Amino acid sequence: MFKISYARHLIRAQQKSKPIDETSLSKKVWTHIDRIYRGGRGGHDDGRQAIFTKDIAYYVGYKKMATYITDEISRGKTASELFAFLSQGKFDPTNPKHLEYIQVNS
Repeated sequence: MFKISYARHLIRAQQKSKPIDETSLSKKVWTHIDRIYRGGRGGHDDGRQAIFTKDIAYYVGYKKMATYITDEISRGKTASELFAFLSQGKFDPTNPKHLEYIQVNS
């Protein structure tokens, strides 16, 4: 978990051309992982190993949206078109009922 999260934070810092302080980056990553494990270290020592269910829901939603956006871009939509569409409100563009509501009320 640490290696994946560290790599993600490192890439984000590099993309923003931010200077990288490995000590503070490492601390930030451990804080993030600690939150995922509800304050536990994620090890067997403290007995707190439950994953924060909110993070699972966010991750599932993130994967769904990433797939949707990738598919729409491959179909020829521009980032501007997607942003305008997805910024209409809080909805799931992969849910037919949500799309129907958006189309009726746009």
